[in-house]
Amino acid sequence: ILEIMSEEKANQKERIKIPTERLRKYFPKNYSTSQIEEAIIKMCESHYRKKQQQKER
Repeated sequence: ILEIMSEEKANQKERIKIPTERLRKYFPKNYSTSQIEEAIIKMCESHYRKKQQQKER
């Protein structure tokens, strides 16, 4: 029982919510929300890699 109770549930995971209207101006009008999400993830990954490279110098 303890093991089940200590498992992280889907509704307990931290989430970040950004209203779509705040993001729309940065993306083409025909982008779906999933395309916007994917683009944001790619930008975050790129930013992270650049920061890691700067640390190594």
